[in-house]
Amino acid sequence: GAWMCAAARCTHYANQLRAVGWPVLRSRAGSDGVAFREVSARDDEGNEWRGAIFVVSTAERRQVSLRMLRTPE
Repeated sequence: GAWMCAAARCTHYANQLRAVGWPVLRSRAGSDGVAFREVSARDDEGNEWRGAIFVVSTAERRQVSLRMLRTPE
């Protein structure tokens, strides 16, 4: 696909998560090449999970990851 800066790609994936009901908390874009967004979710048992979408992007490659941790009870 066409090259997209990291912040735009991060927004794209955040919008997909938001569309299925995940709260997207904050944007913390660092540059054209690196960005992340804080997200949260609840599982079927009501446990809260917090994490972030991370995007590292160049003209040739990109890495997108979602890291989540369950909030302690």
